[in-house]
Amino acid sequence: MIYNTTLKLHLGSKHFANDDEVLAKATHWLRRQDTAWYNSGIKKLLQRYQKCLDRNGDYVEK
Repeated sequence: MIYNTTLKLHLGSKHFANDDEVLAKATHWLRRQDTAWYNSGIKKLLQRYQKCLDRNGDYVEK
């Protein structure tokens, strides 16, 4: 199962007392993600890396 939410949406509009609370919430969210979510992200990195190489290191948008 791939979660359709992003970390940004998960943390958005919440208020935290300190950085440790943010870190704990983000870590919890990341640990809940399925391996398919991580695999998908790695594949996207490879595609973006290739785009960067093709453009001689210029900035690459999604």
